[in-house]
Amino acid sequence: MSTSSLPSAWEEPRQFTIPLPFDYDPNKPYEYALFACSATTVVVGYANRVYIYSLPTFDLVRVLKLGDVSNQRNIEIHGELLVVNCSNDPDGLEEGCLLHFWDLSAARWRGTMALTDYWNHVSISCPMPELIETEENGEVLREEWPKIPTWIIVSPQDQFLRTYTLDRSLAKTPEYDVTEVVEGSLALLPVTTIYPFHPADCHASMGRTAVSGGVESIIRSWDVITGECQLVLIGHRSTVIDVRLDESRIYSFSYDWTVRVWDRHSGGCLHVPNFVSSGSTGFASLDIMASYLITSVFMPGGVFNVLIWDPISRNLVHEIGSVWTTTRGPVRGEQDTLVTWEFVEGSSTDRLKLWDVRTGQLLMSSAVEWYRRDLSLRFQDQFIMALDSLREEHRLRVWDFGTYDSLDARDGSRSRTGSKDEIIYKTEVLQQDVLEETTGPSSSSDVVDEVLAEGSVIFEKRKNGKGKNFIRRLFRRR
Repeated sequence: MSTSSLPSAWEEPRQFTIPLPFDYDPNKPYEYALFACSATTVVVGYANRVYIYSLPTFDLVRVLKLGDVSNQRNIEIHGELLVVNCSNDPDGLEEGCLLHFWDLSAARWRGTMALTDYWNHVSISCPMPELIETEENGEVLREEWPKIPTWIIVSPQDQFLRTYTLDRSLAKTPEYDVTEVVEGSLALLPVTTIYPFHPADCHASMGRTAVSGGVESIIRSWDVITGECQLVLIGHRSTVIDVRLDESRIYSFSYDWTVRVWDRHSGGCLHVPNFVSSGSTGFASLDIMASYLITSVFMPGGVFNVLIWDPISRNLVHEIGSVWTTTRGPVRGEQDTLVTWEFVEGSSTDRLKLWDVRTGQLLMSSAVEWYRRDLSLRFQDQFIMALDSLREEHRLRVWDFGTYDSLDARDGSRSRTGSKDEIIYKTEVLQQDVLEETTGPSSSSDVVDEVLAEGSVIFEKRKNGKGKNFIRRLFRRR
């Protein structure tokens, strides 16, 4: 495929930077920035606050406060539910964690769950709907499940797998302080519980099926409605650290440094891929994309090699070396893509690359300056986002693979001025009826915060000379 056939946004995606409203403190290395994204939202967590940005405009719409000390360790978005996982101590070495739940669609707190697990042992999923066959009075029925948003939480220490739905009658107001949430007011409604549950450190779900694995080296497949264990998969010789599933297969990898592919319905082991790169020290991650298996393996120097493998033909499609981090990329027509941030030894610039998953073809390569190597990389819709730091400033770097015209047409309130290298956006602030009046100096990122009395939600407001509320962003091509 020649590069001349690619749309201009794919040849040279628009780049811009969002300064974040907090500074890096080298005296608090345990306070690192986290972020996650969904179709409508980008969420950044730092210290005891969570910053919520809207997509595709990247407007800061809310700031949540998680008490005086939060010890944030992980942020995940599952469907419409934001989950902030906080450990009980700054170093994350003690047992016990708190899960804070925020409903992104309703903009309400849904409560806090206290667990006795280490923060990184708890696993959460939101099962994708799947067509399920059931028999009733001798008649085979086919229906989709789940019918409403459902979440699965697995606690190996408390030994349960539990499904939840939202009880909207217990919705918290935006001023609700999560530090005052009591156990009985959690707005997640338990539906089914499997107890006692085996010590599972990982799980994945689809429809009514949950697949779990852990220190027993055994994988189990469950019907989360009946609580029945449908399959027990034996073959790994050490702790199972990740599992995935699709319509027909289960994928697992373990500290025995093997990946196994299983038949989801019979439980038979279909294949044990043997594609470890020369010099690698073991597998690092596992993912499924467009029916392809994506694995990364540890390599000397703290980098990874990424391998794209066809689990049906058992062929290795492509191997990408010297990768620092990776994520899924935008869909180009019917092509699924993979994004890699590749390390260039002895250089102050790395390479951001975009690959066709099916063919292994390189679609784009761009030089990228790096500042801190503990960056995070995410993808959503047309955007690739990286969270890194320049000197003492955190920032969100964005690559936009959408066309200029399509972006401007999507929001009539946006105006675009300036040259190709300087783009200014002006966006009307929504929810003006709940914004609090603020005055005084702004922070380094021009965001004014105000903590509501006895509350946990901070809103931002900016004024221009005419008294109208607006947000102005300066996007520069790097």
